[in-house]
Amino acid sequence: VYIDPCKVEKFDCEVYFWLTDDFLEFDSQLYQTISKWLTNSWPFSRIAFPGREISWEKWNSITE
Repeated sequence: VYIDPCKVEKFDCEVYFWLTDDFLEFDSQLYQTISKWLTNSWPFSRIAFPGREISWEKWNSITE
């Protein structure tokens, strides 16, 4: 899991994570867990998940 400062003022941070093919069945559960953890334990309320909540195409267009 990577939590980076966001390049877009609209978001507090941008988050990236991935799983190997052997663990893809846990993708949804991990995504939900990370979202809750960042919202409840960190001072982030506007979290960007590029490639998930925002398409890569749209993300690339707003970060260039």
